[in-house]
Amino acid sequence: MRASRSTLFATLLFAAACSGEMPLTATPDGNAIHLVGVIDDSTPGELTNALALNTAATEILLQNIPGSIDDDANISAARTLREVGIGTRVPASGVVASGGTDLFLAGAKRQIEDGACVGVHSWATGGLFGVVEGRDIPKDDEAHDLYLNYYKEMGIPEDFYWYTLEVASAAGIHWMSPREINRFGLATTPVGTSQYESVAARDARCNARLDAQ
Repeated sequence: MRASRSTLFATLLFAAACSGEMPLTATPDGNAIHLVGVIDDSTPGELTNALALNTAATEILLQNIPGSIDDDANISAARTLREVGIGTRVPASGVVASGGTDLFLAGAKRQIEDGACVGVHSWATGGLFGVVEGRDIPKDDEAHDLYLNYYKEMGIPEDFYWYTLEVASAAGIHWMSPREINRFGLATTPVGTSQYESVAARDARCNARLDAQ
């Protein structure tokens, strides 16, 4: 069974915010490899080629990764990043969501700059009886294993997975606060929490950033 948080994300949220978005491209630039676009089945090869062409790269910079349309490919690409031990960073002007957030977690060292947008939501899958969300599937069902195993590999607490299912439906998106990011250890360098931002303000800012891409 393929449980895909990204398929429904693509059809519902991308329609409004990411129409015309291109598949992920990896562009070497000095010591960084810049990523932009939607993760699909070409992503593992794209990243492998970029790493081979830039052996001096020390970090993956996720500028605008709104999601994935192939979770298996996303996890394959993420494991490649972890194997080479490269770091990941979301810049202050960057946005990652859904599968983009999962890809970020592959960094051996992970940095989320102040102002970066990090989005999560539940996955969903379609079947004979319509769409089923991850949150509606019993916790002991093997449908959760793809994600639970991945987060365990990346050193992310299991609680984060269940949090993503509950905090937003597959048709929605939750933009994480710095405190939430630190709570689950998503960044190896803690995000600053001194600057207050309301939920409404963060939602408006991050949704506008996604819409502008």
